[in-house]
Amino acid sequence: MGSILKVDTSSPDMFERPNFPVLEPGRYTFEVANDLKVQPSKSSNNQIVKIELRCVDDDHKGVVIYDNLVIGADAKTRKSCEWKINQFAASCGVIDPSNPSAEIDLEEFQGKVCEALVAQEIGKTASGRAVTRNVIEEYLYHKD
Repeated sequence: MGSILKVDTSSPDMFERPNFPVLEPGRYTFEVANDLKVQPSKSSNNQIVKIELRCVDDDHKGVVIYDNLVIGADAKTRKSCEWKINQFAASCGVIDPSNPSAEIDLEEFQGKVCEALVAQEIGKTASGRAVTRNVIEEYLYHKD
């Protein structure tokens, strides 16, 4: 016997694709909402860390933005990607830019709060439908 899945089919609205809220470009505060781990990239030899950021600002509380930190497979690619990893870690308070370290513990990010500049981009769904989505332009941190 198969598994039973209970879903609400009582309204025609339940068959429509939801529209997810999109933030206007600007500065927002987020909480890291997932456990971070290094994973292989599906499209290259690089590795990635997938981040789920949940907005904590009153007017936009709960809006989610996803970001990927790329870890380059070779020294040249890695060097070009590390700026964003460092910005994210400093914004979350996991590292101190004035006290360099060669290692970052990904477990320290769960529940941390960070600030970021958010932008918008137009993308396409698998079916070719145009959608506006948010992207992280850069993570913000106090520079001494």
